[in-house]
Amino acid sequence: MPLNAPLLLALTLLGSDTKRIDLRVQEPTGYPGNPSTLATPLRQDIDRVELERNADGTYRMALHAEKGAPAIDSIELRSFVPRIPALARGNATLERLALMQREFNRNETRCELADGVALKVANNCLRGGLWEVMTERKLSDGKTALDFHAWLPFPEDLYGELFREVNGRDLAPVRADLMKYPDFAGFAVPLEALRTVERVEPLSDLRLHAAEKPIAFGEQQRKHKLLLTPGIETYADFYAGAKQPIATAKFNEPGFYDSADPMRFDLTWLAHPVSAVLRHVKGVADPIQMQEVEIVYENGRRLILGDSTLATLPARSELPTKDAETLRATFGICTPEIYASAAERAAEYAAPRAGYLLLLDKDGKNLDNHMIGIDRAFVFREKGAKDRLNLLLVGYERITTVSRVSVELP
Repeated sequence: MPLNAPLLLALTLLGSDTKRIDLRVQEPTGYPGNPSTLATPLRQDIDRVELERNADGTYRMALHAEKGAPAIDSIELRSFVPRIPALARGNATLERLALMQREFNRNETRCELADGVALKVANNCLRGGLWEVMTERKLSDGKTALDFHAWLPFPEDLYGELFREVNGRDLAPVRADLMKYPDFAGFAVPLEALRTVERVEPLSDLRLHAAEKPIAFGEQQRKHKLLLTPGIETYADFYAGAKQPIATAKFNEPGFYDSADPMRFDLTWLAHPVSAVLRHVKGVADPIQMQEVEIVYENGRRLILGDSTLATLPARSELPTKDAETLRATFGICTPEIYASAAERAAEYAAPRAGYLLLLDKDGKNLDNHMIGIDRAFVFREKGAKDRLNLLLVGYERITTVSRVSVELP
């Protein structure tokens, strides 16, 4: 991918509490696979970001240019660093799984500034230390467009300090799992250390909505061009043997979509869900009440979603039109929401929602959902004579929904 500046790894100390990080700026016309709406030419005059710690532990973040570069007086950088959630504490396997999924899922926060300008900061999903900064502005037609995008190497010493603050322990023992793509598969997930089962109810009328057109929310609409397999009209097309493997653009370092280096997935297994069950459970390390739904597939794979808000989902008479109208679940244990406003991120950081999303094999061992081609689930309750719980499975990098499966609730 052509870029207008080299990646500079130099980190300059400007004072005891201030760091300067040189930026790698996206070229003026953007890159071919960029799914964002762009206000081109993208700004080229911002060359660095400066971080200065505030007395309360937050940071002042300032982008630097000769004139007109935005700044945030207070941003909570600790919310971008993987944190061991209460549900996983005390079990080494659960803690490791939670930390890995938190680092290898995008964590992006939008901060509104003056005059319709917004500054976005992201710890992207590729490995520890790969971060992004972006600015957006309003266009004359009222739409919002990206007018600056850069990648930065977040300093590992600061990452380690923040990790210690949020977890009360050093980064070193888990560094290898966070600084490069780890081994997600092959280890048993101790569900008994995660939650205790208080009651089980079988779920009936399991439906696969194979003939339907895939639901596309805003992100999936923007990323439609990144689905490289032609002729996908229904969910059944994702499962058809003749269309395997399903191909999408790959998200490559430092953080861009590349259709010339595609990812490929065999999704035929999604055509064969065979059973579903609802469990009423309680967390072990964090004794919170949750509901858990498990879908079992013909090849033995088990999709398990538990959440403290699952029982209170409102029943809808129409399909959702925005992902915000669903319960959004990301793989792992209490993995933060992918995209959030500054206020939403602060609330999530102060009181994270208890929940988990797991993909296991028939022996209870973890599967690498990302490499299998499933990254999220959107859940909603459908109103009817008997309400139905719907799970929309979202594919690699949230490019498209790939399956809708529903069950009748007791």
